[in-house]
Amino acid sequence: MCAALTPNKTSATTRARYGLTNGPHGMKQKEAKTLITREWERWLSTQSLDAASATGRETLKFYFELQDNKSTLLDFQSRGRDKWHIINSWLLREQHCMSD
Repeated sequence: MCAALTPNKTSATTRARYGLTNGPHGMKQKEAKTLITREWERWLSTQSLDAASATGRETLKFYFELQDNKSTLLDFQSRGRDKWHIINSWLLREQHCMSD
């Protein structure tokens, strides 16, 4: 199982591992986007999916797995917006940029 999908731990070691400068609850979206994109790429490779053909269905499955595993990657500031919508737009936008 990927390290980022392990249960939520807020120790200093865990924060340092993911490069969280302000602790997991203080993670900025820019930090989260980078880390989540990396984890998405790892996750895709375990799903036998091509990044270019991934859809919202796959991003939702990925999001639910992060949620189920209480991943610290979901502890970013969302300013009241739905985190799945934020993550979905990041991943599909990144996919579009990579295919250009």
